[in-house]
Amino acid sequence: MANRHDIPLPPLELPASLVPSVLPLLLHTIILLRAPKTLTPSDVVEEPCVLEDLSFKKLRYPQVTATVDEAVKNLMTSPLTPVGPDLSQGSLTINFYIEQPPALSFLGLGKPTRVVFERWHLNIIVDAVPPPLTNTAAGEIELRRGR
Repeated sequence: MANRHDIPLPPLELPASLVPSVLPLLLHTIILLRAPKTLTPSDVVEEPCVLEDLSFKKLRYPQVTATVDEAVKNLMTSPLTPVGPDLSQGSLTINFYIEQPPALSFLGLGKPTRVVFERWHLNIIVDAVPPPLTNTAAGEIELRRGR
């Protein structure tokens, strides 16, 4: 489509343990920044993150949260493509669209048409190797030895 703007983001490599907490943060941030209308403080809520002392803003609407949660769940339960030792790749696409009213028909039974004007592509690389238990040089050596 000529009027659609595609935005490919660079690949994001994450340990498997962080994917369920980092992806919602990233998706909600993109959606919040691309909200098509002027937002008021009542439209936004702060969400705590599993990561240390982090939180992020998201839209208060339950439909948006449910859609993000479903997208993350689908990515985590779908078979990922192996791209290296202990690495797998998956992708998500976020579409921003407007709904055009249905064309008039004989019985008036038309469905609204979604016209996508912007599409964000996210490639996620999941690292299945657990992080070292300690942040010491010995832990790093052990991590490299496991690969």
